[in-house]
Amino acid sequence: MGHRRIAILEGPRKYKTLTERMEGYLRALDEAGIDADPRLMIKPLHSSPRKGYRETGALLALPRKEWPTAIFAISDKTALGALDALKDAGVRVPDDMALAGFDDMAESAHVVPPLTTVRLPMLQIGTVAAQQLIGRIEGTLTEPSKTILYTELVVRESSGAHQAVEPSGVHRAVATAV
Repeated sequence: MGHRRIAILEGPRKYKTLTERMEGYLRALDEAGIDADPRLMIKPLHSSPRKGYRETGALLALPRKEWPTAIFAISDKTALGALDALKDAGVRVPDDMALAGFDDMAESAHVVPPLTTVRLPMLQIGTVAAQQLIGRIEGTLTEPSKTILYTELVVRESSGAHQAVEPSGVHRAVATAV
């Protein structure tokens, strides 16, 4: 979509999956030839019931010319808070600022505008985890293992890209490790 100022609303670094999402953000910027701007990398506010809302407020506190044109939230829950903050500030999504999340929570498809997100293969994750646990209990799996499962990019209106994709709006994109 041509965005060059892309913010991230980070998650706690104690969670490996959230750290990997942050690494993916940095890798994607690098591959696009975009320098990471620390002012657009919003550290998580711990124990905040309105985490995404408050973190987006920190972005909007920047001088307007330094605002991002897009925000990637580490989770859909955080993205929904960001969406509320943007609406309250009169920022139109996606016209003024694009927004995307990660998890594909059920609510994500029903907010206005519907949230672009990354869908995790939850059934497959549970199946692989159960198989590995059973293998450890039975003694047939003794070595650590890593399984790669593919996620799907679900393109909806919040990114502004919904008209530029195939009608299903779903694209297989990246892999996640279990």
